[in-house]
Amino acid sequence: MKGLRVLLYGPSGGGKSHFLVMPTESKPYPILAVDTEDRLGDFNVPKENLIRLSLEKKEDLDTLAKSIDSSLKVLPGVHTIGIDSVSTLQVLQEFRISGGTG
Repeated sequence: MKGLRVLLYGPSGGGKSHFLVMPTESKPYPILAVDTEDRLGDFNVPKENLIRLSLEKKEDLDTLAKSIDSSLKVLPGVHTIGIDSVSTLQVLQEFRISGGTG
């Protein structure tokens, strides 16, 4: 299903992060995981497939975009990009749109 997009939503502790990075036998590893809350380190995601970035400033969105772009250039087998937690990204995006300073 080309172009399929899925958003996992649910209560804390429900297994969304685990589902994102479930072990896979695929080589190369097909997931680029963006960890905004330092929760994915225990899931054995290959280091090159993990972006750890605390989204605390509006400039961090630009850094995130550049990091994703750079990673995808060297990881041609990636077919999924997951952001944990997307709510952190949403708050930062709203902050950036509102013109606040950080």
